[in-house]
Amino acid sequence: MADENVNQDFIEADPNVGVGGDVQTPAVLPLDESSVPSPEQAMTEAAPAIAAEVVAATPHAHRVSVQERESGKVKVGRVLSNKMDKTIVVAVEHLKKHRIYKKTMRLTRKFKAHDEHNQANAGDIVRIEECRPISKEKSWRLAAILQQSRDIIANPAKAATAATPARPKAKAKAKKR
Repeated sequence: MADENVNQDFIEADPNVGVGGDVQTPAVLPLDESSVPSPEQAMTEAAPAIAAEVVAATPHAHRVSVQERESGKVKVGRVLSNKMDKTIVVAVEHLKKHRIYKKTMRLTRKFKAHDEHNQANAGDIVRIEECRPISKEKSWRLAAILQQSRDIIANPAKAATAATPARPKAKAKAKKR
């Protein structure tokens, strides 16, 4: 009987517990709106801590620059062709050692990149960055023209004629009798 009295005293002292032992909802206290941060404030305050956790959890995080993480992959190459509308073909070269013979090989890959204003010309050195797929083969866009081709800058008329070389004349063959 003494145990029942102790339990009864505990139940009566706790305002969240009813007479039958049921838990009641606690009273909601009004909060001062100035003490509660807005969702934007909460995100900006928590963003550096979250970013640090993500970078720490990412393998080889020290090798990836901030620019690459935000915008995706970036490549530098030479424009091979700008004959398509708003599209350029960029050749990106890199060096690789042969796994057996240890000779350095120059490997070239071609990428189609989106050139919105048809700015790039053949021979230009450009920087392209990865983007959403624009067409079947085009998921890169022109980020910047790093160096313009010297031929086109020096003499545009000469560059236009150099693009279409003259055909050599066929020599007349002597007939054998």
